[in-house]
Amino acid sequence: MDKAKNLLHLQQQLLQLGRCPRCFLYDPLCICKEISALEIPFELLLVIHRSEWKKSSNSARIATLAIKNATPRVYGGKDNQSENLNFDEYACEGNSKGKTYILFPSPNAEKLSQKEFLQEFAGGTVIVPDGNWSQAKDISRKLYIKYRFPFLTLPEETITARSQYRLRSHENPLYLSTYEAITKLISVVDVAGEEKAKQLLRYFKAFVERNLLVRGLTSVERLEHTAYERGKECLYKITHSGPCSRAFLS
Repeated sequence: MDKAKNLLHLQQQLLQLGRCPRCFLYDPLCICKEISALEIPFELLLVIHRSEWKKSSNSARIATLAIKNATPRVYGGKDNQSENLNFDEYACEGNSKGKTYILFPSPNAEKLSQKEFLQEFAGGTVIVPDGNWSQAKDISRKLYIKYRFPFLTLPEETITARSQYRLRSHENPLYLSTYEAITKLISVVDVAGEEKAKQLLRYFKAFVERNLLVRGLTSVERLEHTAYERGKECLYKITHSGPCSRAFLS
């Protein structure tokens, strides 16, 4: 109990600090400078629902920091931002963008192997809708109705472990966050995908743990004891002597 009280006190100090405008984590926990963006063999367009965009728990925004070829488009809300669903340049026949897919588990979605991807799709584009399930489904539906972009989904055999996205929960333990789905896609279709996926997941782990610290979920009962101790030490350092160390990426 004393540990929990001490951590709560440190978290209250943290809440008085500003947030990074890129990763939306509190400044001392900012992850931006610790990420080396990776290049992938296709363009990634993330259509992020406006209600998600400024949440520190949004994993799609972190993907745009970790992947060079990733670009965000904010959609929804009062203004609707319908122009951010304009993909005319990707739909024109003979366009220079290559083939375009929507990453979403539609019943008629294609499941490409690495060989098929490299032969037919390298240099193309993947549109990734991001939001809660209904928001992502709505974005996907509108894009399909307007452009008839084919759906792309992850092979079921690649989703073998529980999601590490402990910031939110789903009744199906194999449902993935947007970031994890993108990482899985890269691991399947990129020649160096497995190594890139490992690096991306290291960033993701740090992102999740730092969010958990601020939320106050780092009690011994809710998180591993080692993570609790590392988190307590990190929070103490940042609230007393400046920037957080790279402990979370070790």
